[in-house]
Amino acid sequence: RPIPECIAREQRVLNRDGSVRQVVPPTLTAEERAEREAAERLAARNRAELSDAVRRDKNLLARFPDEAAHRKAREAPLDTVRMASKTTEIRVRELAAERKPLLEETEFFKGRPLPLRLKQQLDANDAAVEAQRSAAITQSAEVVRVNKLYDLELERLKKLWAGAAPGSLGPATASTDIVTAP
Repeated sequence: RPIPECIAREQRVLNRDGSVRQVVPPTLTAEERAEREAAERLAARNRAELSDAVRRDKNLLARFPDEAAHRKAREAPLDTVRMASKTTEIRVRELAAERKPLLEETEFFKGRPLPLRLKQQLDANDAAVEAQRSAAITQSAEVVRVNKLYDLELERLKKLWAGAAPGSLGPATASTDIVTAP
């Protein structure tokens, strides 16, 4: 049985023959216990991050055995965005064509207020054009985001293809956590 007076020191528990059965470490204070628990949580988090990095790297290698497969996977989301961009461009041209007769009609009302119907049609056309411009900006940003994502992924893959062990590159950055499905 540990001696209460010596609880702050290491104590040896002896067998009947005098040999050491076990060594009881000193009882930790609340502060020391909190520090030890924090260190254990940190170590557990680091182990989890490392196992995640290993799993992610193995999945990357399985998904992309070579650069051609990676390039093909990059093109799939880019094609979708490019098609949306073409649709946006076509819609902007259509809206410009719709606006032309409206502007010609406004020439009849020089110096006079526009009829409510015509004003509403022009406003609706302006709003639709602005929405299409906003969509075009969003699509451009999406192309940049997808390219950046795949560039970071390719950089990591090149190191793995060169022989780096999965997980040896450290945990993946937050930007590579989001992978667009092929």
